[in-house]
Amino acid sequence: MVSVPTQTADAWWAGVPLPMKIFLQDLVRLLEDLRSDDVLTIRYNGHSFLPILMTHRKLGAESCPINRGMAKGPDEWWGALSADKKRFVPLLNKSATELKLNEVLEYKAVGRMIQSSLIEYFPAPNPSGQVGGKPELN
Repeated sequence: MVSVPTQTADAWWAGVPLPMKIFLQDLVRLLEDLRSDDVLTIRYNGHSFLPILMTHRKLGAESCPINRGMAKGPDEWWGALSADKKRFVPLLNKSATELKLNEVLEYKAVGRMIQSSLIEYFPAPNPSGQVGGKPELN
């Protein structure tokens, strides 16, 4: 695993734009709350990130991990993080910001660890051989 010294992580965090800080804070909260049957996916649509939590649990708005502890702003939250988490967040940021439009990051809880996978999607082959538009133009 790539390691980022805490001092470097603090300097890195100071340069992160506020919307990304909020996204990373929410992402860490979701990851901390993952259970063994949950799957968290992150997509990038070209403008923003879309996290989707798939779970069999019944979560109300008040129990959603993002809504818990919202009184803390991102910088206060960052200040309270352990050194290990401060080294982990830049790695989360790197994997999310390198996403392409046809890729999805998938996170699963495996024991006490988080497993991440990069999934690349390809367009389905067209069985008719038609490439689009009107058949007579192909």
